[in-house]
Amino acid sequence: MDQDSTDLVKAATEGGVKAFLATICGPLVELSSWGADVVRLQRFKMQVKILQRSKEMLDAAGLSAQAVPARILVPLLELGGLQDAARP
Repeated sequence: MDQDSTDLVKAATEGGVKAFLATICGPLVELSSWGADVVRLQRFKMQVKILQRSKEMLDAAGLSAQAVPARILVPLLELGGLQDAARP
């Protein structure tokens, strides 16, 4: 086989493998993205609960809410979002 034929066969094989993998792996990638969205939604719901509970605690103590620096608030909400929803 000459070099042009070899290059053509190589290109066709690589293209076929890529198409096959895209066909097989595409739905798996979509499924994993869907799973990540579900986790993000659960974390967001937990973060909202944390903020609501914080407001309730402030009201019960007779305190007013004040601005919290982002360097403190962001890690608290991110780590708090990892908490199990069943915990009080």
